[in-house]
Amino acid sequence: MAQENEKNEQYKKMLSFALERLDMYAPDWTSRLPSDPGVTILENLTAFVLLLYEEYGTVPERVREHLAVLYGIRKRTAAQAEMLLCARDRRPHEAAGGFRHIRRYQKFRLGQYCFEPEKEMDISAARLTELWREGASGERKRLWRAADGDGANGGANAGGSFRKAEAVFGEHPRAGDSLYLLFDGPCALPGERFFLYVEMDGRFPRTEAPEGMLPDFAQVQWSYSTDSGYCGAWAQDQTGAFLKSGGIEIRLGTKAHERQRFGKRSKWILKCTLIRQQYDHVPYFRAVYGPLFRVLNRDTKIVSSDSPSGKNVDYVSRDAAVHSILGVLGGCDDQEFPVGIPGEPVPQAVEIMVETGKSGEKQRRFFRPADQTEGAVVYEYDSGKHAIVVSDAGDFEGWKVSLSGWAVFDGADGNVCSGNAFISDGQTEYFNPSAASCGRDREDESSMLTRLRREMESTGVLVTAEDYKRAALETPGLSIQKANAFRAQDGTVCVCVKPYSDERLPALPPLYRDAVRAWLDEKRLLGTRLTVRGARYIPVSVRANITVKLQYARCREEIEEVIRRELEHVAGEQTFGSTVSVRRLKQQLTRLACVEAVEAVYITAGGEFAEADGAAKEEITMPKDGLCYAGDIRLELKKNRIL
Repeated sequence: MAQENEKNEQYKKMLSFALERLDMYAPDWTSRLPSDPGVTILENLTAFVLLLYEEYGTVPERVREHLAVLYGIRKRTAAQAEMLLCARDRRPHEAAGGFRHIRRYQKFRLGQYCFEPEKEMDISAARLTELWREGASGERKRLWRAADGDGANGGANAGGSFRKAEAVFGEHPRAGDSLYLLFDGPCALPGERFFLYVEMDGRFPRTEAPEGMLPDFAQVQWSYSTDSGYCGAWAQDQTGAFLKSGGIEIRLGTKAHERQRFGKRSKWILKCTLIRQQYDHVPYFRAVYGPLFRVLNRDTKIVSSDSPSGKNVDYVSRDAAVHSILGVLGGCDDQEFPVGIPGEPVPQAVEIMVETGKSGEKQRRFFRPADQTEGAVVYEYDSGKHAIVVSDAGDFEGWKVSLSGWAVFDGADGNVCSGNAFISDGQTEYFNPSAASCGRDREDESSMLTRLRREMESTGVLVTAEDYKRAALETPGLSIQKANAFRAQDGTVCVCVKPYSDERLPALPPLYRDAVRAWLDEKRLLGTRLTVRGARYIPVSVRANITVKLQYARCREEIEEVIRRELEHVAGEQTFGSTVSVRRLKQQLTRLACVEAVEAVYITAGGEFAEADGAAKEEITMPKDGLCYAGDIRLELKKNRIL
């Protein structure tokens, strides 16, 4: 019975979804009555689609995957987490200006989790010591200074957090303002890269924005000190010029990073200059770390020194292939070789080696998955069977096959939190100021089907007013508190947006209006007229006669606080078009301990919504683009002397 009710509910939901979108596909179809022949056909089609969903579950998994591919959807593969690290302490030989060599495949461990560098590199042993802000007119203010002996926050060399949030470019940012980061050594070698991590103060929430889709509110220029002044540096900024927390990748030019005078000090300096700005909110940060280097969640198990990818490798497993023989290549199709190493393999690290089994003759060849060269061994890794599956042995039938490259990772579990101590080489501690990110598990069939159904139900086209409202709130990178959408009498879709702001009655910035409009334009129906505007703010005045209890001293303040809270729809949780009623006001006031009785309450709207005769209302409903706020509050309080 429960299963049948679930099917009925799913049927009703699907049918309702189809009927809502008739305007998009058939604007001339106006009848929605069950007796309409078109509606009857739609009901039958809905039932048929529901039946197809049920039959889909009886199809073998491999067939279902192929069907999903035909629709344009594939199972999402697992992905490695990435993270920024720095050395917690300097080694005795690492004086200011020194560098530490990081080997390829060097392991940084945190319990069961292992991270490795992207490549062999030399990282800076420099320590961030001070941060300064300089205005366009030249005035300076120190924002942070490292403690003597080590950095803040756990003794990390990279920097640390502030006692309070600091404005990056001051309370009133202007073009020409600069941020100075002072180090006790060079951040990188010429032409090499390093990373900073900034933790921004999230005073107002901001919509998630995919890579490259943050709003263009500001532009900054990075440079570094050299023996001949400041030289420009290339930068890739994940923060969008300090809009959100994230990493900043910086690559130095061909000139060496050299010390330069800054006040009474001589330091290696990194400078960030504000070129232009139209910030929606003044950016504040709580922490800055750097220089850092990037590592990936990976634990390399096998690297053969004979392989092109493992030249001069003697610290992972030299000639490890001899210890990982899988079997002998035959002439059959889809020959399987189970892999006895647990864990999700890194696709780029998978490699096999084939060698002759004849005595006195030693030949070795190395192959990557899906190698298409003439006569190559063609194979792939099957995650379900955890095995190497060879589809074509090429010219190597009868040769022994071994793993010559294998590394594993932890998927979503690799997204470890910030502030951990990682061990490398058995002793040296490294510190991660930010959490690891981008780790993802391999998508299973159930999750893929859920995503497929969601995409099938979503056309990506905006039809209803609710579609426009939801899409406006999802505009990438903006800080939108409330939105509403409705159709005007002429058919125009009106979208109203109210941003988060410290202002009591914030206007909609032009950049917000343009960004929302551009975002909605991509999804609206052809021919649909669209306008985006800010909220209309409507004052509501209250006059009340209330009897209060004698023993309470702050009656007036408490009553006014309740009234203002009920009328504050701008910053409150109320939506556009909400209603203010005398009945609710009386209910809230009666709950106060200091109130004996509420004799009368009168409410009137102000501004363009004021009544011509000034008459009070029992209920005032805001327009669809309107939000109310507290206007004039007049209280006549009568004290009850009877205890």
